Amino acid sequence: MRVIGLVVFFCFISLTTYSQDEGNNTVSLEVFPIETEFTGGRLMLNYEHLFSWKHNLLLRAGIWPDFQNDGVTFLLTVQGLTGRNNKHNFEYGIGSAVIIDYFEDKTHYGFVPDVLIGYRFHMHKGFMFRTTVNLFVGWPTMPSLSFSAGYRF
Repeated sequence: MRVIGLVVFFCFISLTTYSQDEGNNTVSLEVFPIETEFTGGRLMLNYEHLFSWKHNLLLRAGIWPDFQNDGVTFLLTVQGLTGRNNKHNFEYGIGSAVIIDYFEDKTHYGFVPDVLIGYRFHMHKGFMFRTTVNLFVGWPTMPSLSFSAGYRF
């Protein structure tokens, strides 16, 4: 499992080396500090691509390795931002977490829809900070606070 996780991690990192336009890509590290059933104390590595400056539309992919339980979670979201060329933005989005767990000699898969709202500070190029409330919709529905910092290039 750890070998698969490392291969996925390095493939994910290799995506960040290609950039069509300056300021359209972001790499960030996100932390979920509050303990919940789904997100407690986890770190997530994110890659974002801004598809449209006019509509402020982002696609974000994230990975959470779970080294204690030999699992990994992938998060894919489509996000929007308020304002144009603004440093301070309201962020909103929808997506899904794909959970892959290995236990009892079997691989188990799960899908959890995600709705997020939050605040985002970013410049055209350079530092980015975000704080969001992620609502993982399931049984039970789990709100989770996260903080993220990264670099836009």
